[in-house]
Amino acid sequence: MKQQCSMISALYILSILVFEVFYVDNAYFNIMEAKAMMLRIITAAFIVLFLVMILTFAFRENAAKSLKKKISQLDIVDYAVIIFAAVSVISCIFSDYPSEAMSGSRGWGGGAWMYVCLALLYFFVSRSIKAGRGFFLTMLVSGSVIFLWSILNMCSVDLFGMHEGIYGGKSAALCYLSSIGNSNSMAGYASMLTAAAGVLFVAAEKKSSRIAYGVFLFLGYTCCVVANCDGVYLGLAAAAFCMTFYAVGSMKRIRALVMEGVIFSAAVCFVRLLRLVSTREKFVDLTGVSAYICEGNLFVVILLVFLAAYIAISIVKLPDFSRFAKWLRVGTAAVFVIAAVGAALCAARDFGDEWGSFRGYIWRRSAEMFSELDIKGKIFGVGPDCFGILFASDPKATLPGAIVLNAHNEWLQYLITTGIVGTAAYAFMWAAPACDALFIRKKMSAPRAAVLAAVAAYAAQAVVNNPQPLCMSVLFLFLSMYRAGGELFEMDRSVLDVFGRETVGTVEK
Repeated sequence: MKQQCSMISALYILSILVFEVFYVDNAYFNIMEAKAMMLRIITAAFIVLFLVMILTFAFRENAAKSLKKKISQLDIVDYAVIIFAAVSVISCIFSDYPSEAMSGSRGWGGGAWMYVCLALLYFFVSRSIKAGRGFFLTMLVSGSVIFLWSILNMCSVDLFGMHEGIYGGKSAALCYLSSIGNSNSMAGYASMLTAAAGVLFVAAEKKSSRIAYGVFLFLGYTCCVVANCDGVYLGLAAAAFCMTFYAVGSMKRIRALVMEGVIFSAAVCFVRLLRLVSTREKFVDLTGVSAYICEGNLFVVILLVFLAAYIAISIVKLPDFSRFAKWLRVGTAAVFVIAAVGAALCAARDFGDEWGSFRGYIWRRSAEMFSELDIKGKIFGVGPDCFGILFASDPKATLPGAIVLNAHNEWLQYLITTGIVGTAAYAFMWAAPACDALFIRKKMSAPRAAVLAAVAAYAAQAVVNNPQPLCMSVLFLFLSMYRAGGELFEMDRSVLDVFGRETVGTVEK
């Protein structure tokens, strides 16, 4: 039974990280709908497979005793996922648009049905597989292809002819990256994968493994820069915090962390080089944070500083910081909190309706719409994925030339669609892994720390982004891997050797 469930879980991972990632329909015209349709097919198929396995097992064993035992083993992350799925159903029941709230509207094609399915698959996968070689190898290979493909797209290299004939011409075509879709989708996808790979890079013991993760990170960071989405930098900031939190206390890991700074700076310099060798007509015009960091020679200086720091740490024998690991982590958390507050205050100075491609207007009107809801709407919302319906029917919500389907802020999104109760459940789903990590009694394995970083990165970019079918499915997959735990995945010199003995990497508590 366990072996069969493990095999089905591996196939599910492959379906999400490969089939869901690479699937497109009618080029890029309806990529969101295409991803949502593929997610429906994948979730429905695997839920049927898992239920058949569970029911078969129930007939052979004492189902009541087994169920009671499994309930007693639920942890804080499990309860978070259960509450989030349950609240989405409750919100659907109280919604004025029950059909759309259940099956999903034009928002991201989700709805209560999809949240329940993802929650069920979370439990099936997390109980039947470890976060080991198969998951991370699939992530590395699939992600590398996507990142390289996206970089080529930004240089106007359209290998598969998917940009041909897109309404809006070159400017519209360059808004779409590989098979992911627009930059908002890329922000969530790239944030999660680079965060996970970043922790594995810090934890890697073998030189060949670190090289493999380093190449992946270089492609990922380059893709983040050319994606032209400021939200991805929020994800990278959260990833940097998790990597630093994991690394402090070990000089070997701190040296690897400094090397990650070298890789990111090199990626920025590489983008600058691409812009120099390409004509303006061929390379995408960078905006926002990407334009800021690629202008001038600042990152050349930063690259040299990181290189000098890496050489110094490698040559000079420094004292062992392991006994101060706890206080170093407290200091790291304090620095990042202060930096986050400072960044928020700086952004608030320029905040207005046009801020963030009119996100300022959408957020302001969303807050006003929530205040205008009745008590039932405030508590349970208007229904999962029904933000676009409410915004379109609101006579005060006008944004010329635009169809607003999402709030571009998941906190506001769930406040409108699932109310105060749903927003609290959403917050609990993010807080649960963090609390679990802080209060865990034993040392944390590298894969568990890696997937925790991915979840944190998603949470950060979600502040300026909206739910996406692909990113939501990958998020729940990472949550499953966090609950599953596992040992350190290492890429050996030979691909065949990845099925050999695994080593354990842990973070000291």
